Amino acid sequence: MKFFDRVTIHTKHTTKAACIEWLATAGVSAAESDIISGIETYAHSPYRYCDIVVRHLHDQQRRDRLSSAYNRLRPGEEPLAFELQVDYSQADLLSASLCTCAMQRMMKVRSGSAYGTQYDWGNACEFCGVGRRQIGPLIAKRSLLSKKQKLTVSWDADWIVSSVLSGAIVTEIDGGEACINSVIDNQTRESFGYGQLVPLAELPPWDAATTGIAIDERDPRRCRVCCRSGFRGVAGELFMPVVDASKIDLGTIPPIMESFEKWEYSDVKGTLHGCPFVARGDMVLRRDVVALFLKLKVRGMNLSPVRVFNQ
Repeated sequence: MKFFDRVTIHTKHTTKAACIEWLATAGVSAAESDIISGIETYAHSPYRYCDIVVRHLHDQQRRDRLSSAYNRLRPGEEPLAFELQVDYSQADLLSASLCTCAMQRMMKVRSGSAYGTQYDWGNACEFCGVGRRQIGPLIAKRSLLSKKQKLTVSWDADWIVSSVLSGAIVTEIDGGEACINSVIDNQTRESFGYGQLVPLAELPPWDAATTGIAIDERDPRRCRVCCRSGFRGVAGELFMPVVDASKIDLGTIPPIMESFEKWEYSDVKGTLHGCPFVARGDMVLRRDVVALFLKLKVRGMNLSPVRVFNQ
């Protein structure tokens, strides 16, 4: 396993200047700007935020200052996430029965409720909306999809795959056809070859041995009904998921699943995003799906092996 010692901070700031000012509160001065490899703004996103990518934090004190500044902030002020990231070797990934998959960035593509995708809310949580079921095809804006990107995550947290990748999932993965839903253009309402990646099951909650994910019980935005949304990263901890094999059947698991814990917060009334938004969990991929993604060189993924015990 190779550690790149990389930190990505997803902030609520809308300018680079505000990000630099926030870093100053963490004790990272302008003289240390060499450790900041990039600040990418998403000003045209309905969420409006900036990503700060900090590399080469070999100085533990620097990393601790960033973590401390993050943890001092009150709910509502904190960055959207504070991620320590590791690039695992292909051998590490393929030795695991399951891997979580998160994309390094969302693309400037709207989908879902923004364009009229239909949902059944009958079994959804009354507080956070988790459990809603999509009815029919996903509606997205075709013109904003990159032809070079095999896997895209939209602003609305929908996973969209190219025709090449969706075709490979259908033909090469046992049970893969059930994981692909059709995508239609928001203007023509016609299919254009892309597919939506759909989890077929939800994993049980991560085991208590999992690190790097937590929920703030004081935060009023967390779900107090189903307790599935409102989770966030823990500053200074690497996300290392653990699952108890006695709670799942590894021999019959579907190719693609979703974690029980949903990152961040829902906006079911659409007051912030202009349309309902429901928090999503990590995609969890079976080993053969991970192997296919690696073979096809799908870019932009953060893959983490899931440790399974009691096998």
